[in-house]
Amino acid sequence: MHLPENINPFIYTHINYAFVFLSDTNFTIIPHETDDRDLSMRMNKFLKGANPSIRTSFSVGGWTFTDGPTKFTGGIDYSKVFSNMVASSANRAAFIKSCISWARDLGFDGVDYDWEYVGDTTRGGSSADGANFLTLIKEMRTAFTNEASASGKAPLLITIAAPADPDKVKLFDIKAVSQYIDWYNLMSYDFYGNWENQVDTTAPVRDTFLPTWSFTSAIDLYLNGGVDPQKINAGLPAYGRVWTLNDVNKNTPGSLGTGGVAGRCTAEPGYLGYFEIMEILNVFDSLGQAQSHYFYKPGDGAWMTFDDQWVGFDNDQSIRDKVSIIKQKNLRGGMVWAVDLDTKDYQFTRAVIDSFSGCPLDGLWPATPVGSSASLPCDSAGVVLGQQQRVCQGNGVWSTVDLSQCQDKFSLALYSGQCVN
Repeated sequence: MHLPENINPFIYTHINYAFVFLSDTNFTIIPHETDDRDLSMRMNKFLKGANPSIRTSFSVGGWTFTDGPTKFTGGIDYSKVFSNMVASSANRAAFIKSCISWARDLGFDGVDYDWEYVGDTTRGGSSADGANFLTLIKEMRTAFTNEASASGKAPLLITIAAPADPDKVKLFDIKAVSQYIDWYNLMSYDFYGNWENQVDTTAPVRDTFLPTWSFTSAIDLYLNGGVDPQKINAGLPAYGRVWTLNDVNKNTPGSLGTGGVAGRCTAEPGYLGYFEIMEILNVFDSLGQAQSHYFYKPGDGAWMTFDDQWVGFDNDQSIRDKVSIIKQKNLRGGMVWAVDLDTKDYQFTRAVIDSFSGCPLDGLWPATPVGSSASLPCDSAGVVLGQQQRVCQGNGVWSTVDLSQCQDKFSLALYSGQCVN
């Protein structure tokens, strides 16, 4: 069990508590688990007691909330609750008032809105959701501003877990909504999973098999839609999606697969937390077998095979590539899903942090962590042999390029006593 006291108070700037639910009768915030109120207060007391600068929000909704009656919803069908809530001014007012009370009573600094998805008629939505959602966000901003003036406290944050699917993005006015929120937490992951029969990393850096279906394309959807880049945090998944390969000898991205095992802890078929992936990879490392089971493809991501299983995920290099894109596009930052899926020593999150303080890719040199060197051929035409190098000094600053290993091919041949025609 991952408890509030297990969280490092100094590694994140913001923490979202996920998830709380929304009543299907009076549209007020209700606990998802019976101990949500207690855990929320414990989390905020612990984190802010150790680090007063950290900010926390509660996330309302989530995928399972609008997924119909399941074990996660206690058999209750909440799929239409968001749509019904935004449809009337009285329902919106009840929700907004409840958000303020939940945040102030439990010590949160804001609300994160995770409706999956606004206007999606296959998941309880309606064609009126887009306009109604914008009205809700406007009213929420006004109410939060007024409450802050009356209480003397900082205004509560408004953030949105935002879809990456172009078909979902077009269901609401992303530019208009962005003017009333603090930022979008872009869910730039789950492009591929075992709901497809073709294996690939869950969040490719760039488009692989499908157009506009990657980390970079998701960001561009919002930028091209007029959203201020400083209103976007790009999501980074600390987990992998798993398939059972049809043929273990065909194990590169694009190969065929179905299903997939569950993790020992996450216990969801076709899904492994990053810590579970690292546990398996560490076994291969200890046996000296990692090179035959662990692979990386630039522009896509990493994958690992074990038995007849295939799992695609982000490794240090694909994380560096993604953070480079975040920096190049001047986004607000990155968002990791989720804290409890990382290793105990925050291996995934630390790779993200190190990448932000490192040197981004620039179209020529690769993304490089602080203190490490990057190498390129001295001459792509092959006239000059050897590797040129430079060291990342941090925050995008490189050392002078070292050309000492570069040697002219003609001179090298002459010095070795060979005749060059």
